[in-house]
Amino acid sequence: MFIILGISFLLLVVCFVNDKKEEIDAWIKGTIVWCSLLFLHIEVFSCFYMLNKAAVFCFWLAVGIGAVVYIIKTGKRIRIGKIASTLYKKAVSNIFFVILFGMISVLAVVTVPYNWDSMTYHMPRVLHWVQNQSVAHYATNIVRQTASPVFHEFICTELYLLTQSRDVLFNLIQCAAFFTNAWIIFEIAKKLGCEEKYCKAGTLLFCAMPIAFGEALTTQNDNLACVFFLIYIYYLLDFLHRKEKIEDNRETCGKCICMAACVGFGYLTKPTVSMGMAFWAVVLLVFCIIRKDSVKTIIKLIFAALPVMILLMAPEMIRNIRTFGAILAPITGARQLVGTLNPKYLFVNGLKNLSFNLPTIYIPASSEILGKMIYLIAAVSGVDINHESIAEDGKEFMLRAGSDYGHDTAVNFTILLTAIVCFLWCLYRRKAVDKYQKTYTYGTVVSFVCICILIRWEPFVSRYMLPYLALMCPMVAVWAEDISKNCRSEVVKRSFMPIICWMAILDLMLLFSYHGEIVVKQGMSRPSAYFTTRGSVRDEYLNICSYLKEAETKNIGILLGEDTYEYPIQYMLKHSVERIEHVLVGNDTGKCEDPSFVPDYIIAEEIFAQEELEVGTHRYKRVVNGENMNVYEMIPGF
Repeated sequence: MFIILGISFLLLVVCFVNDKKEEIDAWIKGTIVWCSLLFLHIEVFSCFYMLNKAAVFCFWLAVGIGAVVYIIKTGKRIRIGKIASTLYKKAVSNIFFVILFGMISVLAVVTVPYNWDSMTYHMPRVLHWVQNQSVAHYATNIVRQTASPVFHEFICTELYLLTQSRDVLFNLIQCAAFFTNAWIIFEIAKKLGCEEKYCKAGTLLFCAMPIAFGEALTTQNDNLACVFFLIYIYYLLDFLHRKEKIEDNRETCGKCICMAACVGFGYLTKPTVSMGMAFWAVVLLVFCIIRKDSVKTIIKLIFAALPVMILLMAPEMIRNIRTFGAILAPITGARQLVGTLNPKYLFVNGLKNLSFNLPTIYIPASSEILGKMIYLIAAVSGVDINHESIAEDGKEFMLRAGSDYGHDTAVNFTILLTAIVCFLWCLYRRKAVDKYQKTYTYGTVVSFVCICILIRWEPFVSRYMLPYLALMCPMVAVWAEDISKNCRSEVVKRSFMPIICWMAILDLMLLFSYHGEIVVKQGMSRPSAYFTTRGSVRDEYLNICSYLKEAETKNIGILLGEDTYEYPIQYMLKHSVERIEHVLVGNDTGKCEDPSFVPDYIIAEEIFAQEELEVGTHRYKRVVNGENMNVYEMIPGF
């Protein structure tokens, strides 16, 4: 049944195919419309508690039929053969990327989700939504399940419902986003005036970016957020790169609406991309003022875009206000930003984040050397480098080794080094190069520096940088071409591009090795593989779930801390029990607790352990006393 999602998407793409436009435009518009339809029906179905397999399948079937009717009526069926022929020729001419994407797709499917985020809140919330048949907030002891951005999990929910309650395809969402990002980067480089081989070099740099590659194999959301950010930039460049004034016509309005949708989906996927979008909007506004664009036209376009953004953001904002009293919960809002405006602290925070991607495999001790330098600079500046305002929870600052290819800790040395070199070359050539290319370069560098300064350092900060590092790939393509053609040194001319490509290919080889080893390590049953990085608790989880299956219970309460793997419990018990709900919730989501829910058993983490627990008017005695988890059974008569 899940195939209906892919078929409906491809049919929507065909609806936008136009001989006068590039294929990427149809892909982008198809993506935005598909995402919009998904968002709208999930929100509507949730209002009536109808978010179930039958309703979702019927909806996408109707979308597919509607698209087919539109294609037939507009005569686009005649061009399907031509489209297939064009795609075949492009696939042959880009065979390296086709094979690369195929290998990554296989790796994504065989990789069992195992990271902390997936086990604690990304995937558990999906099963709670399916159970409740609604994406409304629910009571949970793991606040991130309701506070974190939702859109990636909206797609996961659709997949889960249409794959017979399985998670085997969850990683493909980020994987598909990875491919889309690579294509848009190629098109942005082409829009900036690069020759095809340099566009491909920029695409290769992105594909070999460790954080993007690693994320493509997970249920995280950063590659998906990057899609909306790059689409936004792709259309924004059309407004920057024009001498004539912006016109109020259908094409311009359509681009503005697409950009507005990207702002909304970016907010729903990863709010940190909103800062980059706001920065580039200011750049565009400055250009409009310099170009003396019509104020009336600009206001019209803004008012055409605003309703789209409001429609997309409003439902989740309303839920957050009702639950947390703010449009963003503190755990996902202010917590990610620096907590000070002190220039010295901002400077040190920026250095901490910038240096994150500078350790390299080519200098084994580079992380230690750079770390000592940052500590020295902080000491000389009189800054407490581990102060909570510039360090998440006051965590001690450290740099990862250049060989760290983890999905949320990866060091991205190659792209940052090449971007720095290319930026310096741009400054050197500032009077002899295209103004459009310079604007893109300066905007890319400034937006990256801003994110480094404003995002509070944490051990996983490279995830937030992914969209901004992706913007550097077309920038490198532009200046790599300029260096290859205009550098006075013949050696540099001939070697710059081969060196970049060699470094990228080496990264790809190491990435496949690193993540391939994880798949080999996971060669176990699916519940066991969830504990790839927490093998010490695996047996305890398996034993507890086996005990509850034998008890043939219908309702289970869970009392877990923020650091607990909830998803494996849900997965192992999903066919054995009717409901699994959090109990004794002491945070803001407690107001969503269902007072009519009475669990037969309660699974409680050790930190909540007592000989007896009391939930409402019912009491529970401990029947399983584990090292990390306990099981409580209802005492009859209470």
